[in-house]
Amino acid sequence: MNYSEKQVENYLKKRIDGLCFKWVSPGNDGVPDRIVIFKGAVYFVELKNRTGRLSAVQIWRQKQFAKAGVKIWVLWDYEQVNEFIDEITRLSAARG
Repeated sequence: MNYSEKQVENYLKKRIDGLCFKWVSPGNDGVPDRIVIFKGAVYFVELKNRTGRLSAVQIWRQKQFAKAGVKIWVLWDYEQVNEFIDEITRLSAARG
């Protein structure tokens, strides 16, 4: 099913058992949509729908984050939101 970006974003907010802040950074185009804080860790999340695409500035910003050693998660649908939550839950358990 092709959910809208807003539906994917709302699903993430509903599913996350932590903080999920909308990130607005004036003068810094291309930053991820959300900052997720979950059990002592911080994650940056960009939300799209299946027909959406990353803009050139978002791709550039992802490269900038990667050079700084930070991953931006790009989630395209409910299934990927579920996979993201499963992954960060595993990461949290591994940190103890």
